[in-house]
This record gives sequence, structure tokens and C-alpha cells, in this order.
Amino acid sequence: MKVHASPTKEFFVDMITKDISLEACILDLVDNSLDGARADLRRRGGDSETARAFEGYWVQLTLRGDHFSVADNCGGISIEDAVNYAFHFGRRRDADREEGGIGLYGIGMKRAVFKLGREITVSSSTTEEGFIVPINVLKWLEDEHTWDFELTPADPWDEAGTRIAVSDLNAGVSLDLSSAEFITNRLVPALGRDYSFYLQKGFTIEVNGTSVRPYIFEVRRTEGVVEPAVEEYVDDGVYVRLVAGMASLPQEDTDPNARPVADPRYFGWFVICNDRVVLAADKSAATVWGHEGFPGWHPQYNGFMGLCFFDASDPEKLPWTTTKRGVDAANPVYRRAVANMRRLTRTYTSYTDRRKDALEIVRPAETAASAVPVGDLPMKAEMRLPPIPQVPKIRTINIQYKRPADEVKRVAAALGDRFMSARDVGERTYEFYLENYVEDSN
Repeated sequence: MKVHASPTKEFFVDMITKDISLEACILDLVDNSLDGARADLRRRGGDSETARAFEGYWVQLTLRGDHFSVADNCGGISIEDAVNYAFHFGRRRDADREEGGIGLYGIGMKRAVFKLGREITVSSSTTEEGFIVPINVLKWLEDEHTWDFELTPADPWDEAGTRIAVSDLNAGVSLDLSSAEFITNRLVPALGRDYSFYLQKGFTIEVNGTSVRPYIFEVRRTEGVVEPAVEEYVDDGVYVRLVAGMASLPQEDTDPNARPVADPRYFGWFVICNDRVVLAADKSAATVWGHEGFPGWHPQYNGFMGLCFFDASDPEKLPWTTTKRGVDAANPVYRRAVANMRRLTRTYTSYTDRRKDALEIVRPAETAASAVPVGDLPMKAEMRLPPIPQVPKIRTINIQYKRPADEVKRVAAALGDRFMSARDVGERTYEFYLENYVEDSN
């Protein structure tokens, strides 16, 4: 006698979609297009590592309140691959894995479209053949025993590629797809950041007809004075490259309510697998912060940027999760990289601790440093930051008190800068009282 252990369709439709955000699902579909472009480039004899390798390849996303679609010109799917692999739930053992690719587990497309809606049409064309696969999710769920979808051959298109259209959207999806806040403030920045290195190689992503611009990762550098650490090594078949340095001037007002020196979404550690950002601006124990005795993230560290690149021909060796929105902390290659990340980060945290007493000395050197793209940096074993001279230690006391915000703003305006931080207002008023009402003890 045997117990039944087969999966249910409802598990794939309802459960595995709950653990992934809508934004991550859309990025999964872009991942598929990129892997298609990489495969098509390889068939044509191209090299994906050249500066503009993906020039001419594009993916177009259309988001509306009543439908979603993604279309690309990235080579298409053959009928043989569609029948045997593309629609399989999970990657089959005999399926080819795209060398250097970003598709891994064989669930991205299915999970994404099930997350989006109930009426789905997948169509694709190579230079020789095409097909259409319509999926009515509710009808498909009715038959517990048949997992297959119907495929209809079609004539090839003028330009090989793939199109996926989804309607009858699920609850909540329609609201996001019609939301300017979701598109402008969440999806588009994520696309520009997470595919930055592909976009810089010529790949084009459009959202509702507008091209996404890549975020350019930069750190500040002045030779011999301010220099980011850049090191690389190979670990068990994985090429690892670490970059850590000052992306912006360090935060001086460390009050949690203080205005950041720049966009905090780009401070912290980034983890990039095969040029795809999987962990962005991390400020948690997933990288180094607050892990095994290391300091937790503090606004004082605003301005720090670290990037850890993992590249491998076999994507299974890389430390990412199925959602590509996190890291596998148990991966040995990642654990060894974290030890290096901690060492590099400590140089910056120690510097920000010491610079508090030497701001007038270090500011000119920090300000003079120029922003340099992380791909243009020379190798440097250790981070270099402006030297801080040894000065006699003066015992200091923190003065903290609360006043109504409108009063503080009025004082700031009276001091000549209505945008002055609360910290600077406190220091300036203290200095005024000291200079005018306190006798010099000397």
C-alpha cells in the first residue's frame, strides 16, 4: 500500500505565488527574455561579455488596470522546447541550462502568470516556426489529473521573440498595474537598478512605451586619498568581485529623522549574481550588519556602498533564492564572501566613528573626490579614506532635547538657512550662547 504524495494544481496556482511580490514576478519574466537574448546571441556567435553585447534586444512591458503583457525579440522558443521544457513545473534534469544565465529553477514564468491573472496566452516564434498556448486557469484547475496545456502551431513572425498576455487579473494586481506609484516609484526604479549592467550593455526595457534608464553604480575616488577597495578571486568555479567605498559624503546628522545625504536606497550592500541584482542596499544580517557581533546599520553609515558580484557559467552555484530577491546564506561561497565583506566594511564604519572629531579636516578631501563607475575602478586591496590626524582627546557630552518642529524651523530661518538640520540648529545656537554669554575660562 502506498500513500499519495503527488502535488495539487492549487498548490502551484495559489500557494507558491503568495511568497513572491508582483514586482518580483514581473522581473522573473524579464529574466526569461534576457536568457533568451543570451541564447540567441550565442547561436549567432556573439559574446555576451562585450561592452554592448545586448544591443538590439528589447523587452516591452504593458501595464494596465485590466491586462498585462510582455513582449520581446529575444529569439523565441522552439516548439520542441515548449512541448518538453518551457511549461514544465520545475526544471527537468535533461533540460539545458543557459550558460551564465539567470533562469534557474524552471518555475519563474508559470509562477508569474498565475500571480497575475486567470486568462493567459503565451505565444512565441523562432525564425522557423511559431506556436500559441492559451491557458484558462479556472478550467485547467477543474481537471485534477491532466497537467498539460494545448499548443497550436503558428506561422513564424518577422522578428523572433515571445509574447505573454494576461487578463482577468487577480485581486489586488489590477490596482497595482494601474497605479502610478507602483510603476514609477517601485517597478521602474527596480528595473533600472537590478538590470543596470544589462542595460549598460545595450539591452532595452520599456514600460508603457518609456525606456528604463540604468542606475549607474558609482563610488568616489581621488587617487591616493579616497579609494574604494576592489578585489576579485575564484571560489569553487564562481568568480567573485568585491567593491566597497564611499558613494556619497558620509552622514553627519545621525538623528533617525535627519534628512539623508542622498537616496538611502543605494547605501548598504548589493549582491549581484550573473549581473542581476538579487539583494539591494541591504542593511541587515543577510550581509554583514548586526551579524555575529558586527555593528547593526546606523544612519551614520549613510554614504557607504558595497557590491559583491558572483558570476558562474553554472547558475546553480550562485547564492540566490528562487525569487531572486534574497541570498542563500548557507551557500559556502557566499559565507566566505561575507567574511571579506565584513573586513572591507569595517574600514568605513571605523572611519565614520573617528571623523566626527575632525570634520573640518576631512570634508575638503571627501568633497574633492569624483564619482567613478564601479566597472572602471583599479584593483585595490584595501579601502583608503582621508587621513585623520591624532588630536588630543577632549571629553564630550551629547546634548539632546526636543522642541516643536515649527520653532526649530523658525530658528533655522533666522540663522540664514531654513533647510538647516536640527543638529546644526542646536550647534549654532549653542555656539552663539557660548561666544556671547560665557566667559573664557583661560
